[in-house]
Amino acid sequence: MELSQSIMKLLSILVFTSLGTVWAQTAPASGQALLPDIPGEKVIARFDDGAEFTMDQLRQLYPVLPPQLQGAVTKDPVEFFREYALMRRHRNWTSRSLTRMRSSSTAC
Repeated sequence: MELSQSIMKLLSILVFTSLGTVWAQTAPASGQALLPDIPGEKVIARFDDGAEFTMDQLRQLYPVLPPQLQGAVTKDPVEFFREYALMRRHRNWTSRSLTRMRSSSTAC
């Protein structure tokens, strides 16, 4: 009986020590370590409308992206920015359409 209690105590100590070690490990702050070390003011993308996207802007955007898009940024940045450009165009088109609709409804 005493031997089994000793084994149980030893196992308990090992489990709690292991859990403490796992909790003590820290992940990089929101994946920032995965981004390349490029100066913040460096333009990393240019869009069809002439807008520029800097590394600082990517560092601000990256933490709020869903994990799938964070992976896309680091694995295939060219494709990520193609998709981002499409989203920007759609947003701009939607904004212009809404503005036209509002101005035509007030003219009536």
